[in-house]
Amino acid sequence: MTDRSFATDYTPSSDQGGYSRLSRLLHWSVAAGFLGALAIGLLLDWLPREARGVWLDPHRTLGLGVLAFGMWRLLRRVRIGFPAPEALQPRWQALAARATHWALLAATLAMPLSGVLMTVARGRAVELWGLTVIPAWGEIGWLAATAGALHEAALPVLVGLVALHLGGALKHHLVDHDDTLRRMLGNARERHADTGSRPHASEPTP
Repeated sequence: MTDRSFATDYTPSSDQGGYSRLSRLLHWSVAAGFLGALAIGLLLDWLPREARGVWLDPHRTLGLGVLAFGMWRLLRRVRIGFPAPEALQPRWQALAARATHWALLAATLAMPLSGVLMTVARGRAVELWGLTVIPAWGEIGWLAATAGALHEAALPVLVGLVALHLGGALKHHLVDHDDTLRRMLGNARERHADTGSRPHASEPTP
Protein backbone atom coordinates (compact mmCIF):
# COMPACT_ATOMS: atom_id res chain seq x y z
CA MET A 1 0.00 0.00 0.00
CA THR A 2 1.39 3.43 -0.94
CA ASP A 3 2.35 5.66 1.97
CA ARG A 4 0.31 8.88 2.01
CA SER A 5 1.16 9.93 5.57
CA PHE A 6 3.46 12.70 6.76
CA ALA A 7 5.41 11.28 9.68
CA THR A 8 7.94 13.26 11.66
CA ASP A 9 10.68 11.40 9.80
CA TYR A 10 9.82 9.44 6.70
CA THR A 11 10.99 5.86 6.75
CA PRO A 12 12.84 4.82 3.61
CA SER A 13 11.18 2.48 1.19
CA SER A 14 12.44 -1.11 1.19
CA ASP A 15 11.13 -1.94 -2.28
CA GLN A 16 13.40 -2.53 -5.24
CA GLY A 17 12.68 0.18 -7.78
CA GLY A 18 9.68 1.99 -6.27
CA TYR A 19 8.14 3.18 -9.56
CA SER A 20 6.36 0.97 -12.06
CA ARG A 21 7.37 0.91 -15.72
CA LEU A 22 4.26 2.87 -16.61
CA SER A 23 5.10 5.62 -14.12
CA ARG A 24 8.63 5.89 -15.47
CA LEU A 25 7.30 5.99 -19.04
CA LEU A 26 4.86 8.79 -18.19
CA HIS A 27 7.51 10.74 -16.26
CA TRP A 28 10.10 10.69 -19.03
CA SER A 29 7.55 11.18 -21.81
CA VAL A 30 6.25 14.35 -20.17
CA ALA A 31 9.80 15.55 -19.50
CA ALA A 32 10.93 14.97 -23.10
CA GLY A 33 7.75 16.48 -24.54
CA PHE A 34 8.02 19.57 -22.37
CA LEU A 35 11.68 20.17 -23.25
CA GLY A 36 10.93 19.74 -26.95
CA ALA A 37 7.93 22.08 -26.87
CA LEU A 38 9.93 24.60 -24.85
CA ALA A 39 12.83 24.56 -27.32
CA ILE A 40 10.49 25.07 -30.28
CA GLY A 41 8.55 27.76 -28.43
CA LEU A 42 11.72 29.73 -27.76
CA LEU A 43 12.70 29.31 -31.40
CA LEU A 44 9.31 30.66 -32.52
CA ASP A 45 9.88 33.81 -30.47
CA TRP A 46 13.06 34.51 -32.44
CA LEU A 47 11.83 33.62 -35.91
CA PRO A 48 10.06 36.11 -38.19
CA ARG A 49 6.33 35.42 -38.51
CA GLU A 50 6.60 34.12 -42.09
CA ALA A 51 9.14 31.46 -41.03
CA ARG A 52 7.18 30.07 -38.06
CA GLY A 53 4.70 27.89 -39.94
CA VAL A 54 6.91 24.82 -40.30
CA TRP A 55 7.48 24.70 -36.53
CA LEU A 56 3.89 25.13 -35.36
CA ASP A 57 2.74 21.54 -35.91
CA PRO A 58 5.66 19.99 -33.98
CA HIS A 59 5.12 22.52 -31.15
CA ARG A 60 1.41 21.75 -30.94
CA THR A 61 1.97 18.01 -31.20
CA LEU A 62 4.39 18.01 -28.30
CA GLY A 63 2.18 20.34 -26.28
CA LEU A 64 -0.91 18.16 -26.70
CA GLY A 65 1.19 15.10 -25.91
CA VAL A 66 2.37 16.72 -22.67
CA LEU A 67 -1.24 17.60 -21.83
CA ALA A 68 -2.51 14.04 -22.46
CA PHE A 69 0.33 12.24 -20.68
CA GLY A 70 0.38 14.83 -17.91
CA MET A 71 -3.34 14.35 -17.23
CA TRP A 72 -2.86 10.58 -17.17
CA ARG A 73 0.04 11.01 -14.76
CA LEU A 74 -1.94 13.34 -12.49
CA LEU A 75 -4.91 10.95 -12.31
CA ARG A 76 -2.57 8.08 -11.38
CA ARG A 77 -1.02 10.11 -8.59
CA VAL A 78 -4.43 11.09 -7.23
CA ARG A 79 -5.42 7.41 -7.27
CA ILE A 80 -2.29 5.70 -5.94
CA GLY A 81 -0.19 8.50 -4.44
CA PHE A 82 3.63 8.43 -4.45
CA PRO A 83 5.97 5.67 -3.27
CA ALA A 84 7.63 6.29 0.08
CA PRO A 85 10.85 8.35 0.07
CA GLU A 86 14.02 6.42 -0.65
CA ALA A 87 15.89 7.57 2.45
CA LEU A 88 15.10 8.72 5.98
CA GLN A 89 14.47 12.46 5.89
CA PRO A 90 13.05 15.21 8.10
CA ARG A 91 9.38 16.08 7.83
CA TRP A 92 10.04 19.45 6.17
CA GLN A 93 12.07 17.85 3.38
CA ALA A 94 9.38 15.27 2.73
CA LEU A 95 6.71 17.99 2.65
CA ALA A 96 8.80 20.17 0.33
CA ALA A 97 9.44 17.28 -2.06
CA ARG A 98 5.77 16.32 -2.13
CA ALA A 99 4.68 19.93 -2.70
CA THR A 100 7.18 20.26 -5.57
CA HIS A 101 5.87 17.08 -7.18
CA TRP A 102 2.26 18.26 -7.08
CA ALA A 103 3.22 21.74 -8.31
CA LEU A 104 5.11 20.18 -11.23
CA LEU A 105 2.12 18.08 -12.17
CA ALA A 106 -0.14 21.15 -12.11
CA ALA A 107 2.29 23.33 -14.05
CA THR A 108 2.86 20.76 -16.79
CA LEU A 109 -0.90 20.80 -17.38
CA ALA A 110 -1.30 24.58 -17.12
CA MET A 111 1.25 25.27 -19.85
CA PRO A 112 -0.30 23.30 -22.75
CA LEU A 113 -3.89 23.81 -21.57
CA SER A 114 -3.46 27.57 -21.55
CA GLY A 115 -1.96 27.35 -25.06
CA VAL A 116 -5.01 25.47 -26.31
CA LEU A 117 -7.44 27.91 -24.69
CA MET A 118 -5.50 30.88 -26.03
CA THR A 119 -5.76 29.51 -29.57
CA VAL A 120 -9.44 28.53 -29.64
CA ALA A 121 -10.53 31.70 -27.80
CA ARG A 122 -8.87 33.77 -30.53
CA GLY A 123 -11.14 32.17 -33.09
CA ARG A 124 -8.60 29.67 -34.43
CA ALA A 125 -8.88 25.90 -34.41
CA VAL A 126 -6.10 23.74 -32.98
CA GLU A 127 -4.81 21.88 -36.02
CA LEU A 128 -2.18 19.16 -36.29
CA TRP A 129 -0.71 18.30 -39.66
CA GLY A 130 -3.75 19.66 -41.47
CA LEU A 131 -6.35 17.99 -39.23
CA THR A 132 -8.60 19.92 -36.87
CA VAL A 133 -8.16 18.52 -33.36
CA ILE A 134 -10.11 21.15 -31.41
CA PRO A 135 -12.48 23.52 -33.24
CA ALA A 136 -12.39 27.27 -32.70
CA TRP A 137 -14.69 28.73 -30.05
CA GLY A 138 -15.03 32.13 -31.66
CA GLU A 139 -13.59 35.39 -30.37
CA ILE A 140 -13.62 35.33 -26.55
CA GLY A 141 -11.40 38.24 -25.60
CA TRP A 142 -11.25 37.81 -21.83
CA LEU A 143 -10.48 34.08 -22.10
CA ALA A 144 -7.80 34.59 -24.75
CA ALA A 145 -6.15 37.30 -22.64
CA THR A 146 -6.30 35.24 -19.44
CA ALA A 147 -4.98 32.10 -21.15
CA GLY A 148 -2.21 34.08 -22.84
CA ALA A 149 -1.11 35.61 -19.53
CA LEU A 150 -1.16 32.18 -17.87
CA HIS A 151 0.83 30.65 -20.73
CA GLU A 152 3.57 33.26 -20.29
CA ALA A 153 3.53 33.16 -16.49
CA ALA A 154 3.63 29.36 -16.33
CA LEU A 155 6.93 29.15 -18.21
CA PRO A 156 9.29 30.65 -15.59
CA VAL A 157 7.38 28.89 -12.81
CA LEU A 158 7.70 25.54 -14.56
CA VAL A 159 11.38 26.08 -15.37
CA GLY A 160 12.02 26.96 -11.71
CA LEU A 161 10.18 23.86 -10.49
CA VAL A 162 12.10 21.65 -12.91
CA ALA A 163 15.38 23.14 -11.68
CA LEU A 164 14.32 22.55 -8.06
CA HIS A 165 13.26 18.99 -8.86
CA LEU A 166 16.49 18.24 -10.72
CA GLY A 167 18.57 19.80 -7.96
CA GLY A 168 16.85 17.62 -5.37
CA ALA A 169 17.41 14.48 -7.43
CA LEU A 170 21.11 15.28 -7.88
CA LYS A 171 21.44 16.04 -4.16
CA HIS A 172 20.04 12.59 -3.33
CA HIS A 173 22.36 10.97 -5.87
CA LEU A 174 25.61 12.85 -5.26
CA VAL A 175 25.35 13.88 -1.60
CA ASP A 176 23.01 11.41 0.09
CA HIS A 177 24.08 8.48 -2.15
CA ASP A 178 20.64 6.90 -2.10
CA ASP A 179 18.53 5.40 -4.90
CA THR A 180 16.06 8.26 -5.40
CA LEU A 181 17.32 9.00 -8.92
CA ARG A 182 18.15 5.40 -9.77
CA ARG A 183 14.66 4.11 -9.12
CA MET A 184 13.16 6.62 -11.59
CA LEU A 185 15.76 5.39 -14.09
CA GLY A 186 14.69 1.82 -13.36
CA ASN A 187 18.00 0.54 -12.02
CA ALA A 188 17.73 0.87 -8.25
CA ARG A 189 20.19 -1.27 -6.34
CA GLU A 190 18.87 -4.46 -4.82
CA ARG A 191 18.31 -4.25 -1.09
CA HIS A 192 19.09 -6.88 1.52
CA ALA A 193 17.07 -7.97 4.51
CA ASP A 194 19.53 -6.40 6.97
CA THR A 195 19.22 -2.82 5.71
CA GLY A 196 17.19 -1.86 8.72
CA SER A 197 14.35 -0.33 6.69
CA ARG A 198 10.80 -1.40 7.35
CA PRO A 199 8.96 -3.37 4.66
CA HIS A 200 7.10 -1.08 2.33
CA ALA A 201 5.32 -2.01 -0.85
CA SER A 202 6.32 -0.48 -4.13
CA GLU A 203 3.95 1.47 -6.30
CA PRO A 204 1.18 -0.84 -7.52
CA THR A 205 1.51 -1.98 -11.10
CA PRO A 206 -1.61 -1.27 -13.16
